[in-house]
Amino acid sequence: MSEELQSDMWDVIIADYNLPNFSGPEALKLLKAAGLDIPFIAVSGSIGENNADEILKQGAHDFITKTNLSRLIPAIEREIGDSNIRKQQKETEIALHQSEEQYRMLFETAKDGLFLFLYSTANGPSKFIKVNLAACKMLGYEPSEFRNLSVPDIHPAESLPYILSQLDKQKRKEISLVRDIPVKPKNGTIFYADINSFDIIYEGRKCLMGIFRDITDRKLAEDALKKSERFLSNIFQSIQDGVTVIDLDMKILQVNPTIEKWYAHAMPLVGKKCYEAYHGRDKVCEICPTITTLDNGKAAYEVVPKRTIDGKIIGWLDLYSFPLKDTADDKMNGVIEYVRDVTEKKKVEEKLNKNE
Repeated sequence: MSEELQSDMWDVIIADYNLPNFSGPEALKLLKAAGLDIPFIAVSGSIGENNADEILKQGAHDFITKTNLSRLIPAIEREIGDSNIRKQQKETEIALHQSEEQYRMLFETAKDGLFLFLYSTANGPSKFIKVNLAACKMLGYEPSEFRNLSVPDIHPAESLPYILSQLDKQKRKEISLVRDIPVKPKNGTIFYADINSFDIIYEGRKCLMGIFRDITDRKLAEDALKKSERFLSNIFQSIQDGVTVIDLDMKILQVNPTIEKWYAHAMPLVGKKCYEAYHGRDKVCEICPTITTLDNGKAAYEVVPKRTIDGKIIGWLDLYSFPLKDTADDKMNGVIEYVRDVTEKKKVEEKLNKNE
């Protein structure tokens, strides 16, 4: 019997209770030792009720007397059906266990902070049910401390109404991500996070999982960039000489107030070709050839005439041209032109030359 149990997959085992050199109870012990879930039906014509109860207690699935063998076929069909159900349940349990294990690993090893809690519009958020290691590290609390905390405890009081309103919207699936939310850790030093949340079934309950991504470094970089841009913009706007930024097609991208004042008659300037805006021409003029000579990365200087819209020379300009480069590939993608009105200086020089 041991060899047969190892050599094939059997649908059912039918064992006589008493055999000359073997017995039903011994066969049942071999089946149990093999760890196989095969229906075991004991059959006998002579044992008493006590022995029948005993073998059923030991794990036999049914007991049939030889005087009532008409029950055998229905019993076989029933036990095979039940066995198939048990196999399916076991496979489902194994798959569920594997799924839960994968979920646990993902939950615990995630780099973002994960928070599990109950939430309803009427009652708001419950205490945290479960958090991952990243959340503990992010907020400075031990896992056991989170059991006494809820959403209001990890955000500044002044931002809480907004946060709860966003949770309501996420619950109704009106929005997904909420950006730049202030978070208050145990040490009280506020940091900022992008927060997403969605419904999840945990231990039979419909919970809300919040995902916190610390974006403090990104926010600080963005704030520093905005501050730098404001600083550069203030410089750009306050320069008394004219400044123009143009692309390689000689189209004006940006001008400062001095240029706007000088060429108010040609407004708006942005979007026009520089020779069109400054000189009323439909082709390249004296001010433009420098654009094609800056590829070597060096600045260029020349004196160019200052003209009216009809081309009349009304003064002179010192023109300094600097290549504008993309830091990623170091290729020139535009030109910054720094223009100084030297008309009065030229007049003085001409008068001095005349006097001399």
